[in-house]
Amino acid sequence: MLNALNTINQNKYASCNFAKAHKIYYISENGQKTEIPSLTIKTVTSPITHQSFGFQVGGIQHFGAYEQQSGKSVSIPDWNELQRQAGILDSLTTTLSRSNYRNIIDLPAWQQIYKPTITSRQRWNWQTNSVETVNSNDLYACRHCGVILEKEQIEIDHQRSKTIGKDQLPEKNLWGATLKLFRYAGLTNDGATGYKAKKFGLLGLSNSALDKYQLNENGIFIFSLLLSSKSDFEIQSAAETAIPNLRPLCGGCNKRDGEPHSGLPWNK
Repeated sequence: MLNALNTINQNKYASCNFAKAHKIYYISENGQKTEIPSLTIKTVTSPITHQSFGFQVGGIQHFGAYEQQSGKSVSIPDWNELQRQAGILDSLTTTLSRSNYRNIIDLPAWQQIYKPTITSRQRWNWQTNSVETVNSNDLYACRHCGVILEKEQIEIDHQRSKTIGKDQLPEKNLWGATLKLFRYAGLTNDGATGYKAKKFGLLGLSNSALDKYQLNENGIFIFSLLLSSKSDFEIQSAAETAIPNLRPLCGGCNKRDGEPHSGLPWNK
């Protein structure tokens, strides 16, 4: 679980009450976490210019990005909007680890996206030499070819693991899954536009593939605040097992998609 909302709230509290400054990071076009050394995220309290009984001018805390040398304000984000977007991140992440990500198939929120509204399929019966109809409440369809399979036959594919896709940006991008997760919370320059995006009611502009893999201003704020408390591995692991990053595939399509088989018996 990413715990994004709790994490950014704690780091804002640390900034306001303990004068803690946070480094600012973004993800470069070649997929590297890159610091902006000239800027920092911190809280600045405006000077009190007038004070009398029940009345005070100044003393207001401004949490945002500032130039390190001059102290000049660069950006003061809408904190309510940051909290809303961090809450979306939390709603999309799971408690699954990298080793048991297949269990997302049992998560109701994931099933609402991918479980077909069918309860029967046909199969060949070798004993009777005929086609028979099998009823089941655990049927899933391959996201690529559409073949209908039982729950235990379907494989779960990472859309973005340690790469973000051959057609978008260089493959060696350790933040591919994180960028995909952030895109569903409106934290990249362009939004999500695919099948899941429609299920979530998102309307990305799809101006360019590059914009989908660039954090916007709010994305940089949340990414930087998360990095103040969490490791790269923790953030990327949470993103790899998030709802937008996992889809059902049959064994054949999963192999053609470049992923290793998940160790199901008939693939050995």
